[in-house]
Amino acid sequence: MFKGKTITKINDLENETPLKVVLKLKEIGVRELILLDLFRVGQKFGGIPPFYLDIRKRFDGYILVGGGIKNFNDILQYYRNSFSGVLIATALYDGSIKVEKLKILK
Repeated sequence: MFKGKTITKINDLENETPLKVVLKLKEIGVRELILLDLFRVGQKFGGIPPFYLDIRKRFDGYILVGGGIKNFNDILQYYRNSFSGVLIATALYDGSIKVEKLKILK
């Protein structure tokens, strides 16, 4: 995604919302997703985009989320909302999230 819009070269999906794409993927048996908004990568916006919560409610498979993770509280928020995990880079790199703190999530 980029700014919450689907990026694809698949003609049938290029103008669909991310939720509609996810529902189509669910229909064909996909059970694992990575939700990644390239606009959010490295930005540390924090929080969960509301449409991610809509996707979580409608897709009962495994969902990893990346892009925009600001701090440890964001990680906890994703876990509390039943996301399977987060992809973090910038917040680890700049020290906003300490590796030691992640160990308590096991």
